[in-house]
Amino acid sequence: MVQWIYENVDTDTSSAMEAAATNGHLDVLRWLHQRKCCSDTCTTSTMDGAVDGGHFLIANWLLENCSKGCSHNAPICATKKGNLKMLQWLHAHFNQKFSEDVMDKAARNGHLDVVKWLHEYRTEGCSTDAMDTAAIFGYLDVVQWLHDNRDEGCTRKAMDEAAANGYLDVLKWLHSNRSEGCTRTFGVCDGIIELPIRYGHYAVVRWLLEHNLDTYRGALIKDVIWGGHSELVCYLGENFKQYAYDWQNWGASEYELIEAAKQGYLKAVFVLACSLYKKDNYIPPGEGLYECIRNIFRQLSEQRAHSASPLWREVSDLMENFHTSEFYFCSLSILEQAFEQGFLLMVHQFFKRKTMETRRKYILIAAEGRCIMVIRWLVENGTPLDINSATILVSNGPYAEIAWWLSEEDRVTLVCEALHEKWYKKWYYVVEWILENTIFKEESSRHAIRSTIDEVSDESVDTFEDSSSAQLAAVVQQVLRIF
Repeated sequence: MVQWIYENVDTDTSSAMEAAATNGHLDVLRWLHQRKCCSDTCTTSTMDGAVDGGHFLIANWLLENCSKGCSHNAPICATKKGNLKMLQWLHAHFNQKFSEDVMDKAARNGHLDVVKWLHEYRTEGCSTDAMDTAAIFGYLDVVQWLHDNRDEGCTRKAMDEAAANGYLDVLKWLHSNRSEGCTRTFGVCDGIIELPIRYGHYAVVRWLLEHNLDTYRGALIKDVIWGGHSELVCYLGENFKQYAYDWQNWGASEYELIEAAKQGYLKAVFVLACSLYKKDNYIPPGEGLYECIRNIFRQLSEQRAHSASPLWREVSDLMENFHTSEFYFCSLSILEQAFEQGFLLMVHQFFKRKTMETRRKYILIAAEGRCIMVIRWLVENGTPLDINSATILVSNGPYAEIAWWLSEEDRVTLVCEALHEKWYKKWYYVVEWILENTIFKEESSRHAIRSTIDEVSDESVDTFEDSSSAQLAAVVQQVLRIF
């Protein structure tokens, strides 16, 4: 193939020789060399390629047959690969091609044996880039050796970039043994802490803050959230609450929301919410998390997502996580969104994993939050409604329909409670519904209501006479007539 191209295509053979040398094809190299004068086809790049590929036979052949030699890049190529034998060969044959960049690159790539050899046999030395780049890529042994054996030192870049890449061991050592320090946040200018936060290096961020090496800017928390770094979000939320509310103002589009959710965004939001609202387990409807949930469900609905979709699973996990952390109100807000958008299967899957005791607890929580849809679903799917939950609902609004789910005994209790409450108007609708829709079969039920009427009759009449509601009077008369 090479022979045919050479004979039929007018082309520069120097690039062909470089390719042959780089890839170790000595036979091709010899054939090309025979076709033209060596000075016309060989360049320094040919030798550089052989060195970069680690091909000693080709390097020696070029040394004997070509006069171009190599460039200053050849020792650097050998150093990057950690090829000490090739470097020693270049030292023997191309002594003048070395520079301080050779040791810099050896340190950058973690080749301590090469660094030591250059230190002993060469005089070019290195620059601050040697220790800087060794720190950047986490080569602590190289950093320590350079510190002990050379004088060039490093710059602030060493600590800054070691932190950015998550090399806590290097960071700690530099802090303890070097004096250059790091870049600190000033005004809107980010310091050493910016990149560790952005990349989610939790241990590094925590160490930097605990040692007062930089300050935290709340605006950076959105980068942590988008990255899905849950552990770091939780730490920042717990320890820097003065900045925690910044996360609510990131203003993401709905498209970005759904993509972020697939990548773990909801998990990060969850742990942040836990740290923000841990004390009272209440997340107000106006907060960012609440709105995030609404947007997520809107996307679920618009995409007609099903139970196998990634976003569906994320939202289901979110509900489960909030339940585990006893964020009942927020769990109910998620459940309400599921009801409103018609995701009854998700609700069913959520409660299917709960014990009856837990489901009873949800009824009580739903009653306190006036979440009628949740109560209705639970009761209609086998969870009994207790009198405590019913009383809470009656006390907070006209929820007459809850009486459908009460036993006769509980209905009696509710009527008696209403009578003792001096006929406050908020009880009226439920009492009226019970009296119109209940046949009290048990004599004990009728006796309890009669006794309560006797106890409060005088008081009830006084209250009734002061009230402008004729409807209440009608109920009183109906009770007295029946019993």
